[in-house]
Amino acid sequence: MNGRRRVAVISRVDVFAAMESAPASTVLEAGVRHPLTAETGGNFANAIDRMIPHSIGRLPVTDAGGSGKLAGLRTRRAVQDARQRRH
Repeated sequence: MNGRRRVAVISRVDVFAAMESAPASTVLEAGVRHPLTAETGGNFANAIDRMIPHSIGRLPVTDAGGSGKLAGLRTRRAVQDARQRRH
C-alpha cells in the first residue's frame, strides 16, 4: 500500500521466483503490480470465475468506491465454500 492505495500483491510463488532469478529485487519489484481483484459487494460466482482460469489462490478485495483501498483477501477455498452453501 502506498499511503492507502494498493500498489502490488506478492505471493509465495513470486517470492520464490525472485529469490531464484533476482535475489536483490525489492518486494515491489517481485510483486504483481496490477493484480486481478474483486470489489466489496461483488458476487462469489464472479470471484471464482476470475480465480480459476488464472490459477489464483487468493484474490484481493478492494473498496467498491473505486479507491483501490484494500478491504480484504479472499481465498479460493472460502469463495468455493460460500458458493456451495448458497446453492
